[in-house]
Amino acid sequence: LPPHDYSGFGRLRKAVTSTRIVTGEHEYGRYGFRYLLESASAEIWQPDIHWCGGLTELRKIAAMAAAYDIPVVPHGGGTSQDGLHFIMATTNSPWAEMFMPAPGGPREVYARFEEDFRITRGQEGIYTLPADRPGFGWEFEAL
Repeated sequence: LPPHDYSGFGRLRKAVTSTRIVTGEHEYGRYGFRYLLESASAEIWQPDIHWCGGLTELRKIAAMAAAYDIPVVPHGGGTSQDGLHFIMATTNSPWAEMFMPAPGGPREVYARFEEDFRITRGQEGIYTLPADRPGFGWEFEAL
């Protein structure tokens, strides 16, 4: 379905009961999520922190979702410090979406990915940790 076919997603959600319908990565503010809410389009909202208007707008989207017990899992939020900070601070954001390198590549690629994104493995799956320093991990150079 096209991302803005709210009624289509609503019909899909009613028809498919064995799988959770997740969408929202192509919404660019809280108003699109209001349309998702009004049409009962998704069981999980997935805004992209970099496309939806940043952290402030994402927090507004999550507050609206929390009022209706809708989980918010930021699109690709597990591979950005800003997404991880949001997830760790938001009660209705239960996990992180993470894009892993494709299987079959060189071991060095996986080792670097795991180091860069602080990947750990546990009995229930793969985990990423937020930075152990304040901020989003950006470093600025004085000119």
